[in-house]
Amino acid sequence: MMAWLSPAKASMDTGYAVARQCVDQQLAELRELAGTELRIDDVDALLRLRDDIRNGHDRTGILFSPTVVCFQFGQRVRALRQFWPTRSHRYEVFLSNALTPHETSLGKAVSGAIAHVQDTYRADVPVPVSIYLAASASGLATVSRKQGVSEDGIDSDIRLWSRVCRRDGSVAGFADAFRIVICLTGGSGAGLIEDPSYLKTVAAVVAHEYLHSFQSQVSGAFAQLPAGFLPVFGSPGPYWMLEGFPEYAGERMHTSVAGIKRRYQQTISDYDYRASDICRVRRRQVASFERILGPRTVAKLAVLELEERFGPESFGNFYADIGLTRNWRHSFANVYGGSPEAVLGCPE
Repeated sequence: MMAWLSPAKASMDTGYAVARQCVDQQLAELRELAGTELRIDDVDALLRLRDDIRNGHDRTGILFSPTVVCFQFGQRVRALRQFWPTRSHRYEVFLSNALTPHETSLGKAVSGAIAHVQDTYRADVPVPVSIYLAASASGLATVSRKQGVSEDGIDSDIRLWSRVCRRDGSVAGFADAFRIVICLTGGSGAGLIEDPSYLKTVAAVVAHEYLHSFQSQVSGAFAQLPAGFLPVFGSPGPYWMLEGFPEYAGERMHTSVAGIKRRYQQTISDYDYRASDICRVRRRQVASFERILGPRTVAKLAVLELEERFGPESFGNFYADIGLTRNWRHSFANVYGGSPEAVLGCPE
Protein backbone atom coordinates (compact mmCIF):
# COMPACT_ATOMS: atom_id res chain seq x y z
CA MET A 1 0.00 0.00 0.00
CA MET A 2 1.06 3.59 -0.47
CA ALA A 3 1.70 5.42 2.78
CA TRP A 4 0.82 9.05 2.16
CA LEU A 5 1.99 9.92 5.68
CA SER A 6 5.73 9.42 5.39
CA PRO A 7 7.09 6.97 7.97
CA ALA A 8 10.54 8.59 7.88
CA LYS A 9 10.91 12.36 7.61
CA ALA A 10 14.70 12.04 7.84
CA SER A 11 14.80 9.77 4.78
CA MET A 12 12.57 12.24 2.91
CA ASP A 13 14.90 15.16 3.64
CA THR A 14 17.95 13.10 2.68
CA GLY A 15 16.27 11.95 -0.53
CA TYR A 16 15.60 15.52 -1.59
CA ALA A 17 19.18 16.58 -0.84
CA VAL A 18 20.52 13.68 -2.92
CA ALA A 19 18.18 14.56 -5.80
CA ARG A 20 19.25 18.21 -5.75
CA GLN A 21 22.89 17.15 -5.95
CA CYS A 22 21.99 15.00 -8.96
CA VAL A 23 20.43 17.99 -10.73
CA ASP A 24 23.46 20.21 -9.99
CA GLN A 25 25.80 17.60 -11.49
CA GLN A 26 23.57 17.18 -14.54
CA LEU A 27 23.50 20.92 -15.17
CA ALA A 28 27.29 21.10 -14.99
CA GLU A 29 27.52 18.22 -17.50
CA LEU A 30 25.06 19.96 -19.81
CA ARG A 31 27.53 22.78 -20.29
CA GLU A 32 30.10 20.22 -21.43
CA LEU A 33 27.66 18.51 -23.81
CA ALA A 34 26.31 21.67 -25.43
CA GLY A 35 27.30 21.86 -29.08
CA THR A 36 28.86 18.39 -29.06
CA GLU A 37 26.57 15.48 -28.29
CA LEU A 38 23.46 17.66 -27.96
CA ARG A 39 21.76 19.99 -30.40
CA ILE A 40 21.42 23.54 -29.14
CA ASP A 41 17.61 23.31 -29.10
CA ASP A 42 17.85 20.19 -26.89
CA VAL A 43 20.06 22.05 -24.48
CA ASP A 44 17.73 25.06 -24.53
CA ALA A 45 14.75 22.88 -23.64
CA LEU A 46 16.60 21.38 -20.67
CA LEU A 47 17.87 24.75 -19.52
CA ARG A 48 14.35 26.16 -19.65
CA LEU A 49 13.34 23.37 -17.29
CA ARG A 50 16.35 24.30 -15.16
CA ASP A 51 15.30 27.95 -15.16
CA ASP A 52 11.79 26.98 -14.07
CA ILE A 53 13.33 25.28 -11.07
CA ARG A 54 15.62 28.17 -10.22
CA ASN A 55 12.84 30.71 -10.62
CA GLY A 56 10.74 28.65 -8.27
CA HIS A 57 7.74 27.71 -10.38
CA ASP A 58 6.78 26.05 -13.60
CA ARG A 59 3.99 27.40 -15.80
CA THR A 60 1.31 25.88 -13.57
CA GLY A 61 2.66 27.74 -10.54
CA ILE A 62 3.73 24.53 -8.80
CA LEU A 63 7.34 23.84 -7.93
CA PHE A 64 9.10 20.92 -9.59
CA SER A 65 10.38 18.17 -7.32
CA PRO A 66 14.15 17.63 -7.70
CA THR A 67 13.54 13.88 -8.14
CA VAL A 68 11.38 14.65 -11.18
CA VAL A 69 14.06 16.86 -12.71
CA CYS A 70 16.88 14.40 -11.99
CA PHE A 71 14.79 11.65 -13.60
CA GLN A 72 13.64 13.73 -16.59
CA PHE A 73 17.15 14.94 -17.44
CA GLY A 74 18.35 11.34 -17.42
CA GLN A 75 15.42 10.21 -19.55
CA ARG A 76 16.01 12.90 -22.17
CA VAL A 77 19.81 12.67 -22.32
CA ARG A 78 21.29 9.23 -21.64
CA ALA A 79 24.66 10.72 -20.67
CA LEU A 80 22.96 12.47 -17.74
CA ARG A 81 21.83 9.16 -16.23
CA GLN A 82 25.33 8.65 -14.87
CA PHE A 83 24.44 11.20 -12.20
CA TRP A 84 21.40 9.29 -10.96
CA PRO A 85 22.37 8.26 -7.42
CA THR A 86 20.99 4.80 -8.14
CA ARG A 87 23.83 4.27 -10.61
CA SER A 88 26.07 3.58 -7.60
CA HIS A 89 23.46 1.64 -5.61
CA ARG A 90 19.74 1.13 -6.17
CA TYR A 91 18.70 0.26 -2.64
CA GLU A 92 19.86 -0.65 0.85
CA VAL A 93 18.38 -3.43 3.00
CA PHE A 94 18.10 -3.27 6.79
CA LEU A 95 16.91 -6.27 8.85
CA SER A 96 15.59 -6.37 12.38
CA ASN A 97 17.55 -8.61 14.75
CA ALA A 98 15.02 -11.46 14.56
CA LEU A 99 15.52 -11.69 10.79
CA THR A 100 19.32 -11.57 10.55
CA PRO A 101 19.62 -15.41 10.47
CA HIS A 102 17.68 -15.26 7.20
CA GLU A 103 19.74 -12.46 5.63
CA THR A 104 20.83 -14.50 2.61
CA SER A 105 17.36 -15.78 1.68
CA LEU A 106 15.67 -12.43 2.22
CA GLY A 107 18.42 -10.63 0.33
CA LYS A 108 17.81 -12.88 -2.68
CA ALA A 109 14.06 -12.23 -2.49
CA VAL A 110 14.63 -8.46 -2.44
CA SER A 111 17.16 -8.47 -5.27
CA GLY A 112 14.93 -10.73 -7.38
CA ALA A 113 11.95 -8.44 -6.87
CA ILE A 114 13.81 -5.30 -7.87
CA ALA A 115 15.40 -7.02 -10.86
CA HIS A 116 11.89 -8.04 -11.99
CA VAL A 117 10.62 -4.47 -11.71
CA GLN A 118 13.66 -3.12 -13.56
CA ASP A 119 13.66 -5.72 -16.33
CA THR A 120 9.92 -5.83 -16.94
CA TYR A 121 8.80 -2.26 -16.38
CA ARG A 122 12.02 -0.21 -16.68
CA ALA A 123 10.91 1.41 -13.41
CA ASP A 124 14.15 3.22 -12.61
CA VAL A 125 14.05 5.32 -9.47
CA PRO A 126 16.67 8.08 -9.62
CA VAL A 127 17.22 8.18 -5.83
CA PRO A 128 18.01 4.98 -3.85
CA VAL A 129 15.37 3.43 -1.62
CA SER A 130 15.97 2.06 1.89
CA ILE A 131 14.18 -1.23 2.51
CA TYR A 132 13.47 -2.25 6.11
CA LEU A 133 12.35 -5.81 6.91
CA ALA A 134 11.09 -6.58 10.41
CA ALA A 135 9.15 -9.30 12.21
CA SER A 136 7.57 -6.95 14.74
CA ALA A 137 6.88 -3.28 15.32
CA SER A 138 9.43 -3.21 18.16
CA GLY A 139 12.01 -4.82 15.87
CA LEU A 140 11.36 -2.17 13.23
CA ALA A 141 11.72 0.57 15.85
CA THR A 142 15.10 -0.79 16.95
CA VAL A 143 16.61 -1.06 13.48
CA SER A 144 15.14 2.33 12.51
CA ARG A 145 16.81 4.03 15.47
CA LYS A 146 20.14 2.56 14.42
CA GLN A 147 19.68 4.19 11.01
CA GLY A 148 18.82 7.58 12.46
CA VAL A 149 15.05 7.60 11.96
CA SER A 150 13.47 10.19 14.26
CA GLU A 151 11.18 9.24 17.13
CA ASP A 152 8.30 10.94 15.30
CA GLY A 153 9.06 8.77 12.28
CA ILE A 154 9.17 5.66 14.41
CA ASP A 155 5.83 6.54 16.02
CA SER A 156 4.36 6.93 12.54
CA ASP A 157 5.84 3.55 11.56
CA ILE A 158 4.21 1.87 14.55
CA ARG A 159 0.81 3.40 13.73
CA LEU A 160 1.08 2.19 10.13
CA TRP A 161 2.24 -1.23 11.33
CA SER A 162 -0.89 -1.58 13.47
CA ARG A 163 -3.05 -0.79 10.41
CA VAL A 164 -1.20 -2.75 7.73
CA CYS A 165 0.53 -5.66 9.48
CA ARG A 166 -2.30 -7.08 11.52
CA ARG A 167 -2.37 -10.80 10.74
CA ASP A 168 0.19 -13.04 12.38
CA GLY A 169 2.27 -14.86 9.78
CA SER A 170 1.34 -12.43 6.99
CA VAL A 171 3.59 -10.45 4.66
CA ALA A 172 2.63 -6.82 4.07
CA GLY A 173 4.28 -3.46 3.59
CA PHE A 174 4.06 0.28 3.21
CA ALA A 175 6.19 2.80 1.34
CA ASP A 176 6.98 6.41 0.61
CA ALA A 177 9.29 7.86 -2.02
CA PHE A 178 12.56 6.81 -0.40
CA ARG A 179 11.73 4.19 2.22
CA ILE A 180 9.95 0.83 2.23
CA VAL A 181 8.89 -1.22 5.26
CA ILE A 182 8.13 -4.92 4.83
CA CYS A 183 6.35 -6.61 7.75
CA LEU A 184 7.05 -10.32 8.18
CA THR A 185 4.66 -10.66 11.09
CA GLY A 186 5.35 -13.85 13.01
CA GLY A 187 7.69 -14.95 10.23
CA SER A 188 10.83 -15.37 12.30
CA GLY A 189 9.82 -18.68 13.82
CA ALA A 190 9.27 -22.28 12.71
CA GLY A 191 11.50 -21.91 9.65
CA LEU A 192 8.67 -20.23 7.75
CA ILE A 193 10.92 -17.66 6.11
CA GLU A 194 13.05 -20.31 4.42
CA ASP A 195 9.99 -21.83 2.76
CA PRO A 196 10.20 -21.09 -1.02
CA SER A 197 6.52 -20.16 -1.27
CA TYR A 198 6.90 -17.69 1.61
CA LEU A 199 9.95 -16.11 -0.03
CA LYS A 200 7.97 -15.72 -3.26
CA THR A 201 5.35 -13.80 -1.30
CA VAL A 202 8.05 -11.60 0.22
CA ALA A 203 9.44 -10.87 -3.25
CA ALA A 204 5.99 -9.99 -4.60
CA VAL A 205 5.37 -7.54 -1.74
CA VAL A 206 8.79 -5.94 -2.20
CA ALA A 207 8.07 -5.48 -5.92
CA HIS A 208 4.72 -3.92 -5.05
CA GLU A 209 6.16 -1.43 -2.57
CA TYR A 210 9.17 -0.59 -4.74
CA LEU A 211 6.77 0.42 -7.50
CA HIS A 212 5.03 2.75 -5.07
CA SER A 213 8.38 4.45 -4.44
CA PHE A 214 8.85 4.71 -8.20
CA GLN A 215 5.38 6.20 -8.68
CA SER A 216 6.08 8.77 -6.01
CA GLN A 217 9.58 9.79 -7.11
CA VAL A 218 8.94 10.24 -10.83
CA SER A 219 5.49 11.84 -10.50
CA GLY A 220 6.63 14.23 -7.78
CA ALA A 221 3.74 13.26 -5.49
CA PHE A 222 4.98 13.26 -1.94
CA ALA A 223 3.30 13.35 1.44
CA GLN A 224 5.92 15.57 3.04
CA LEU A 225 7.83 18.23 1.13
CA PRO A 226 10.34 20.95 1.94
CA ALA A 227 8.93 24.42 2.47
CA GLY A 228 7.55 25.85 -0.75
CA PHE A 229 6.97 22.53 -2.49
CA LEU A 230 3.49 21.23 -3.25
CA PRO A 231 2.58 17.67 -4.25
CA VAL A 232 0.63 16.74 -7.32
CA PHE A 233 -3.02 17.36 -6.49
CA GLY A 234 -4.57 14.33 -4.86
CA SER A 235 -2.87 11.06 -5.72
CA PRO A 236 -0.82 10.42 -8.87
CA GLY A 237 -3.43 8.83 -11.08
CA PRO A 238 -6.53 6.75 -10.46
CA TYR A 239 -6.43 4.38 -7.54
CA TRP A 240 -7.30 1.41 -9.71
CA MET A 241 -3.88 1.91 -11.31
CA LEU A 242 -2.05 3.30 -8.28
CA GLU A 243 -2.72 0.07 -6.37
CA GLY A 244 -3.73 -2.25 -9.19
CA PHE A 245 -0.45 -1.88 -11.09
CA PRO A 246 1.84 -2.81 -8.15
CA GLU A 247 -0.45 -5.70 -7.16
CA TYR A 248 -0.50 -7.03 -10.71
CA ALA A 249 3.27 -6.61 -11.05
CA GLY A 250 3.88 -8.55 -7.85
CA GLU A 251 1.71 -11.43 -9.08
CA ARG A 252 3.38 -11.35 -12.50
CA MET A 253 6.72 -12.24 -10.90
CA HIS A 254 5.80 -15.89 -10.49
CA THR A 255 2.85 -16.43 -12.86
CA SER A 256 2.49 -16.06 -16.61
CA VAL A 257 0.32 -13.27 -17.98
CA ALA A 258 -1.96 -15.90 -19.50
CA GLY A 259 -2.35 -17.64 -16.14
CA ILE A 260 -3.10 -14.38 -14.35
CA LYS A 261 -5.64 -13.41 -17.00
CA ARG A 262 -7.49 -16.71 -16.64
CA ARG A 263 -7.67 -16.25 -12.88
CA TYR A 264 -8.90 -12.66 -13.17
CA GLN A 265 -11.54 -13.60 -15.73
CA GLN A 266 -12.74 -16.45 -13.51
CA THR A 267 -13.15 -14.02 -10.61
CA ILE A 268 -15.09 -11.60 -12.83
CA SER A 269 -17.31 -14.50 -13.83
CA ASP A 270 -17.76 -15.63 -10.22
CA TYR A 271 -18.94 -12.12 -9.30
CA ASP A 272 -21.27 -12.17 -12.32
CA TYR A 273 -19.91 -8.81 -13.48
CA ARG A 274 -21.22 -7.52 -16.79
CA ALA A 275 -19.37 -4.85 -18.76
CA SER A 276 -21.51 -2.14 -17.13
CA ASP A 277 -20.65 -3.50 -13.67
CA ILE A 278 -16.94 -3.42 -14.47
CA CYS A 279 -17.18 0.19 -15.62
CA ARG A 280 -19.14 1.18 -12.53
CA VAL A 281 -16.59 -0.45 -10.21
CA ARG A 282 -13.71 1.19 -12.07
CA ARG A 283 -15.31 4.62 -11.79
CA ARG A 284 -15.61 4.10 -8.02
CA GLN A 285 -11.93 3.25 -7.86
CA VAL A 286 -10.69 6.46 -9.40
CA ALA A 287 -10.64 8.14 -5.98
CA SER A 288 -10.23 5.14 -3.66
CA PHE A 289 -9.28 1.46 -3.78
CA GLU A 290 -11.53 -1.40 -2.70
CA ARG A 291 -9.62 -4.41 -1.45
CA ILE A 292 -12.54 -6.84 -1.79
CA LEU A 293 -11.62 -9.55 -4.31
CA GLY A 294 -14.11 -8.57 -7.04
CA PRO A 295 -13.38 -4.82 -7.26
CA ARG A 296 -9.69 -5.49 -6.72
CA THR A 297 -9.70 -7.84 -9.69
CA VAL A 298 -11.48 -5.27 -11.86
CA ALA A 299 -8.59 -2.88 -11.19
CA LYS A 300 -5.90 -5.43 -11.98
CA LEU A 301 -7.68 -6.61 -15.12
CA ALA A 302 -7.60 -3.02 -16.44
CA VAL A 303 -3.86 -2.89 -15.75
CA LEU A 304 -3.34 -6.21 -17.54
CA GLU A 305 -5.28 -4.92 -20.56
CA LEU A 306 -3.14 -1.77 -20.71
CA GLU A 307 0.02 -3.85 -20.59
CA GLU A 308 -1.20 -6.13 -23.37
CA ARG A 309 -2.14 -3.19 -25.61
CA PHE A 310 0.57 -0.65 -24.82
CA GLY A 311 3.44 -2.61 -23.28
CA PRO A 312 4.81 -2.86 -19.74
CA GLU A 313 6.90 0.31 -20.05
CA SER A 314 3.74 2.40 -20.56
CA PHE A 315 3.10 2.53 -16.80
CA GLY A 316 6.45 4.15 -16.10
CA ASN A 317 5.84 6.59 -18.94
CA PHE A 318 2.48 7.50 -17.42
CA TYR A 319 3.83 8.32 -13.95
CA ALA A 320 6.81 10.17 -15.40
CA ASP A 321 4.49 12.29 -17.52
CA ILE A 322 2.48 13.24 -14.42
CA GLY A 323 5.69 14.72 -13.06
CA LEU A 324 5.55 17.25 -15.91
CA THR A 325 1.83 17.79 -16.54
CA ARG A 326 0.62 17.65 -12.90
CA ASN A 327 -2.62 16.31 -14.35
CA TRP A 328 -3.01 12.56 -14.51
CA ARG A 329 -5.84 12.68 -17.06
CA HIS A 330 -3.68 14.70 -19.44
CA SER A 331 -0.85 12.23 -18.89
CA PHE A 332 -3.12 9.24 -19.47
CA ALA A 333 -4.18 10.72 -22.82
CA ASN A 334 -0.54 11.48 -23.71
CA VAL A 335 0.55 7.89 -23.06
CA TYR A 336 -2.54 5.83 -23.94
CA GLY A 337 -4.19 7.98 -26.59
CA GLY A 338 -7.39 8.99 -24.84
CA SER A 339 -9.28 9.13 -21.57
CA PRO A 340 -9.29 5.97 -19.44
CA GLU A 341 -13.03 5.68 -20.07
CA ALA A 342 -12.54 5.69 -23.84
CA VAL A 343 -9.41 3.53 -23.90
CA LEU A 344 -10.91 0.90 -21.59
CA GLY A 345 -14.36 0.90 -23.18
CA CYS A 346 -16.35 2.64 -20.46
CA PRO A 347 -18.43 5.49 -21.98
CA GLU A 348 -18.55 8.57 -19.78
